[in-house]
Amino acid sequence: MDEFTGKIVKVFSHKTKSDETMCFLIVESDDETIEVVVFPSLVKECATILKKGRMIKAKGEFHTVEEIDVRKLVADNIEEIE
Repeated sequence: MDEFTGKIVKVFSHKTKSDETMCFLIVESDDETIEVVVFPSLVKECATILKKGRMIKAKGEFHTVEEIDVRKLVADNIEEIE
């Protein structure tokens, strides 16, 4: 399992076909900026911490979109870092 720790700088919410909310987070560390994909079941668990300015540790699996040179983490777990 991969993990990434950083600060949420943008939050994009999206409604799925089944009318559930999922989120796409832009998260920055000192070295890198990535996108974190948060599916509806995890949004329900941690909605209170999915806010701009929060420090988080996201665990899941990295995927690279080579055409645009972006790393994405599909999150299985997110916790706030204080």
